[in-house]
Amino acid sequence: MVLRGYLDKDFIMKIKTILLGLLLMVGNSHAATTPTVTAVDTEQFGSNQNILKNAGFEPALGTTFWTASGGALTTTTTAANVGRGSRSASWDSNGAAQTFTSSALTIPAGLYGVNAIARCRIQTPSGTATHTLAAHDGTNSYNATTVTSSTGYVLTQINFIMPSNGTIAIQIKSVNANEPSINIDDCYLGVADNIGSGPITTPDTSTTLTPSAGFGTTSGQSSYVGRLGDKAFFRGFFVAGTVSASISSIALPTGCLIDSTNIKIGRE
Repeated sequence: MVLRGYLDKDFIMKIKTILLGLLLMVGNSHAATTPTVTAVDTEQFGSNQNILKNAGFEPALGTTFWTASGGALTTTTTAANVGRGSRSASWDSNGAAQTFTSSALTIPAGLYGVNAIARCRIQTPSGTATHTLAAHDGTNSYNATTVTSSTGYVLTQINFIMPSNGTIAIQIKSVNANEPSINIDDCYLGVADNIGSGPITTPDTSTTLTPSAGFGTTSGQSSYVGRLGDKAFFRGFFVAGTVSASISSIALPTGCLIDSTNIKIGRE
């Protein structure tokens, strides 16, 4: 048996009105609970993550996670002196070799040996700044370069190989005793986004290895060096002369540095 019935038009319109009201309530509820994306949030967006804390000096943090060894460190909200967002850092050193440094960050294992970049946008409202910007591991500075002195915000950046242990930071250093005040904004520290990610690799290129006197007078040398991240690989051969009883060794090419922290002793 089939039952058939009919609904009153007014009843149908009431149902439609109720359903529409529910949809509007759901939409308004979603809009009200959707968080606002702030300048602090957007510092972490992009294909490569910025490992710096407080890269943009926004209101909630100011200059937290940054330290000046001398001079006056403040923030500015003057529109003409803000790079992005609502404020920037302002540092007026009062001596040579003073530093403005981000908090030291423990290097994540996933960044060991990768090609990295450190950068900030810097403004010099008046005068000529000769500060340098570099990556800093607490002891060593990497690829320090002079900032571009300009009344507008200009990017200063350096590429470097991320160390395979320890900590890393961005450091700006005064050179002259009477440096002008500078404003800093939009800093970044992490995987290089200007030449691609991952470890730097170079193909084998011809080089010269220097055998010690213990090998006698050598000849027929053919040697090459290649690079993967922060490691260099050598291969080659030579014909030894009349060897002596002294200890024999091979000197690495000029400019090759040995990272003693990567030397492992014993069996693995």
